[in-house]
Amino acid sequence: MIQPTAIVNRRSPLEGARRKGAEAAHAGLPVSACPYRDKRTLSGRLSWSRSFRNAWLEGHRDVMQGDLFR
Repeated sequence: MIQPTAIVNRRSPLEGARRKGAEAAHAGLPVSACPYRDKRTLSGRLSWSRSFRNAWLEGHRDVMQGDLFR
């Protein structure tokens, strides 16, 4: 029989970017302080950087709009 393993709460890297955006808003930093740039691959396609940027901006926006329970 397989033994049950401990449940581990994992957070995605995008959740970390969102948290960092919220922390930046709490610190009074402007939206332009976002550390994530919108990069493209060599073929011209979008990379994951846009997802990280959007997550950071979402966290920042939630704090600025007072939506802390989202």
